[in-house]
Amino acid sequence: MYIPSSADEIAFATYNGMTPEEQRNAFWEYVNDNEYLSEHKGQYAERYGHVQPWIHRFDAKLLQDIFATLEQIRNTPCSSALTSLMWVIS
Repeated sequence: MYIPSSADEIAFATYNGMTPEEQRNAFWEYVNDNEYLSEHKGQYAERYGHVQPWIHRFDAKLLQDIFATLEQIRNTPCSSALTSLMWVIS
């Protein structure tokens, strides 16, 4: 989205009971109060540019195998669960 650098670059019309002058004043007040928009007048805004310094994405994965020893045999979690189930059944 383009951020106008001057009032001549954008036109307003009467909308929702606001005159073009009221809309123009509200728009420029918003642009001038926003740090990102006021620094990038006359440029295209980057996607999420106003919050980008605060967005960080980290992906992490932690895996650990847990082993159990039953009857002197080292079992993985799946086989140890199966062995335990067999003990309960018999």
